[in-house]
Amino acid sequence: MLKKTKYFLLSIVLVGCVDNYKNGVEFLESGLREHSEEALFIAKDEFIKVKGSQSDKALDKINYIDSIVISWDELAKIKEQRRLDSLKIIKELKVEKERKAELLKYPNLIGKWRCYSSGAYSVLNSIIRIYKKDGHYFQSMVFDKDGTESILKLRKVSSKRFNNVGKSDYNIINKDGDLEFWDKQGYFMTCKRK
Repeated sequence: MLKKTKYFLLSIVLVGCVDNYKNGVEFLESGLREHSEEALFIAKDEFIKVKGSQSDKALDKINYIDSIVISWDELAKIKEQRRLDSLKIIKELKVEKERKAELLKYPNLIGKWRCYSSGAYSVLNSIIRIYKKDGHYFQSMVFDKDGTESILKLRKVSSKRFNNVGKSDYNIINKDGDLEFWDKQGYFMTCKRK
């Protein structure tokens, strides 16, 4: 109700019923910037209620303000789109920066996988990478729980199989590109390609 009263008083200012015309118009314009469509509707409604010869003049003025409000709305949409575009560019730059940092840390990346389990192997939830550096193959596991990283040296047996050096564990990249974990007892886990 306060808004309606406020815009009724402002409509009177536009009609010229109040001495402080200039300040009233500035106040209305700032109010319209904040509440555009709602404010315009209320102001138009109140103008129509104003009786006398000034009504047509008032409606002409509010129609002019209507065109300004549309411009403000369009400007607000443009500003919002620019903001969204800027956020998208910032996100793309961040992703690109992370990708470059990843390539520096994990050169000659063979693959990247997401390891997730809610069961007994949940302690292994991590991001796994296999990469080649200085002629040797490595497996990196960055654990979800605390961000620590475990790096194991691998021996490449084939294009799809990597054995852990000094252990009986090995990894196989299956036909879907997912990473399977095996040991001397057999298969125990698959991580999805990322």
